[in-house]
Amino acid sequence: MARLYSPVSSSVGNEGLAQAIGDMIFAWVRAEDAISITLSAMLDIDIETSSQLMASSANFRARVGMAKAVASQNECYLEIGKILDKISSKSGARNDYVHDVYAKSTTTDDIILVKRSAKIGTPKRWVATKAHDIKTHADSVRKLADELLEECQRVMREEFDKAWLGPSL
Repeated sequence: MARLYSPVSSSVGNEGLAQAIGDMIFAWVRAEDAISITLSAMLDIDIETSSQLMASSANFRARVGMAKAVASQNECYLEIGKILDKISSKSGARNDYVHDVYAKSTTTDDIILVKRSAKIGTPKRWVATKAHDIKTHADSVRKLADELLEECQRVMREEFDKAWLGPSL
């Protein structure tokens, strides 16, 4: 007997999934904020200007690319570039979790992602997922954001404090 799935269109009955997706969104906000703070410190500009630069970029890859280009100009920023690469490598999964269709089995609690980018009828079209998978993803993104801020603080203490705290009065 074939397993049937129906789209998940509400958090009702899917609270764990909704919580995991919300947690993932907060983790990515943290990562983008960490990149903005790092960019502010590397360029020695205020956080508002850095945030505007980030917001004017077309997408996440462009924002990371901008920060990596700045990091590549100074040898002491090499580790920052590596952490940016790690964060960037997670963005595909984020896009899947945000843009693909969630569906729930009509006979079990199984949840799948219907991959919009995969060809219909191929095994890659349907991917089993669990709230735990999304939570693990969020935790890894949050950890990388924290690593980025720690490295930024280690390498550029004064600039980091200025970016994070603003100019002294």
